[in-house]
Formats: sequence, C-alpha cells, structure tokens
Amino acid sequence: MRQVLYQHLSADGRELRQGLGPDGAYFAARAADGEVVGTATVRRQRPPWPESELGCFRVRGMAVAPGRRLAGIGSALLRACLAHVAERGAGVVWVNARVAALGLYLRAGFQPVSLPWADPVTGPHVSARLVVAGPGQPPGIA
Repeated sequence: MRQVLYQHLSADGRELRQGLGPDGAYFAARAADGEVVGTATVRRQRPPWPESELGCFRVRGMAVAPGRRLAGIGSALLRACLAHVAERGAGVVWVNARVAALGLYLRAGFQPVSLPWADPVTGPHVSARLVVAGPGQPPGIA
C-alpha cells in the first residue's frame, strides 16, 4: 500500500501504526489471495481547529489499491473506523481528505470544514468532520 498512499514512508508503513495509542486501530482490507488492497487508521487526536469537548478521533492513512477502487473497499474501511469510534462511546471524527476522495467522506455524512488546501507532499485536501454517536444514541448525537 506504500505505493498507493505515501511513497515517502517506510515499506512496512510503521509510521502509520506508531502513536495509535490505546484507543487507536489499524485496519487492512485483503483480497482472497492475501494481498493488502486497502488500509486505514483511526486514533484519538484533536483537530487543528477549535472543537467541542467530545472525544476527537482522526482517520488517517486511508488508501485503496488503484485497481480495486470503486468496489466498496474504502467505504468498508471507513465504516470500520467509525464503528471503532462508536464502540468507544462517541466522538467527532475528522479527516484531511484528498480532494479526489472527498465523495467517499461526504457519502458517509462528513461535512467539510475548510476550503481546499495543498499538502506539499500529497496534494490538494479538504478537512471534514462527522459526529459519531455512541451505542444506544441516535445517529449524529454524541
């Protein structure tokens, strides 16, 4: 997945797993032959903008192999991240989404909180957020 997401990271992607903390998780989607075709991480982290006192989580390292895109893999990885947050009681989930992938997050209910901006390494992004309900709470209520 390194070739898909961050060519500047180590081959095993350890930078993405480091610092996940006790509430973080690393998810990988595998093809039937065992090949990793998608990845995502979620960790407790406050966004760079003022946010409520709700627990804040960041989804990061979302990537799907080019030949596997538009097959629901990214949506499944994102659902796993959001379920992970819900299991921890609720919170605000935020992303710095690549502009090309913004539709994935919008379909999941994320709301943009920034204008497009350019990361010098990975290109144009938009920051977005979603309130995730905890167990037994109505959607969108944390």
